[in-house]
Formats: sequence, structure tokens, C-alpha cells
Amino acid sequence: MEKQEYVNTFQKILDWMSITINDVQRCLYTEKKDSLDKAQREFQEMRAAALPLIDRIRSQEEKNELEKRLLMLVPSLQAVAQAMETIIARTKTKCESSILFTEKGMGELTAVIAAVKELSRDTKDALATSNPHLKSHARAEMERITQMADGFAMEHQQRMIVGVCTPQASYIYVDMMDGLKRIVKELAYLAEHI
Repeated sequence: MEKQEYVNTFQKILDWMSITINDVQRCLYTEKKDSLDKAQREFQEMRAAALPLIDRIRSQEEKNELEKRLLMLVPSLQAVAQAMETIIARTKTKCESSILFTEKGMGELTAVIAAVKELSRDTKDALATSNPHLKSHARAEMERITQMADGFAMEHQQRMIVGVCTPQASYIYVDMMDGLKRIVKELAYLAEHI
């Protein structure tokens, strides 16, 4: 495996994730699930495209350092994919059932989504440049975003107690926020170990 193939593989996965998060955000506001259907198809295509490379590397008896590193990062990539599947599924449920989020809840999700997209960009840059500053920055950003999401969760609890938020919306909101936090954790790990 050549370094460029390694870099290209990760950059395609991170590009897909950014596009999908944009589609999720668009659907949250428009409640049109067309973009989500497209995102799901692209997700399946991306997963199918990455499998032959991973299978090829697994089947080799001897692996170079890049191949070993890629295989070590597969669980993180799987965790990102599972979190994205959850986010897509919850967004579809919200759109199909016309479940409304409060303006505050939408703003909170949008803020975390924006931070995830920035961290994804930084992770891509860390991969392309091997810049140690970007690698340590990713860890700090993960902690900041996680704290922000946890703070939003506390505010969300208050909205539930007061009755401003419905149980159906709460379930979707909490699952989406948890998925975004999982993605952030894995992006920081990938940035540090790419």
C-alpha cells in the first residue's frame, strides 16, 4: 500500500462524513428527507468501496507500517460509521414523523454539527500534513466539543422538566447528540494516530 492510497482512503471517508452531516443538517431544517436518502446511499457506497482495500490488507501475510496503521484505525472508522447511521436514522424519524425540536435545541445541534465539521477538516489536514500541532489540537477540540454537548444536554434536561420538549423529540435529540460526541471522540483519535 502506498502512502497516497492510505491518505486518499481516509480523506474520502472524512469527505463523506462532512457531506452526510451537511445533508442531516439540511433535513433537520427542511424536513425533506431526499438528501438523507442520498446520504444513506452514498454511505453504503463508501462502505462498499473501503472494504476491498481493508480485506486486501488483512489477507496479506506481511504488512508494511502504513497497512498496520490502517488496520489499527478500522475500529475507529467503524465507530464513526455506526454513529453516522444512528444520526441518519434519527433524522429520518424526525422528518417522517414531523417531530419538532425547540429553536434552542436546533441551535444546539447546529452548533455541535458545525464543530464536528471543523474537527473533521482538521483531521483531514493532520492526515495530509502530519502536523503535530493539529494532532494535539484535535484532542483539545474533542474535549471542548464534548463539554459543549454535555452542557447542552443539561439545558435539554431542563426543557424536559418544564415540558417545553416532548419525549419523542427528546429521544431523537439525545441520540443525535450522543452520536455526534462519539464521532468527535473518534476524529480526535484518528487525528492523533493517522
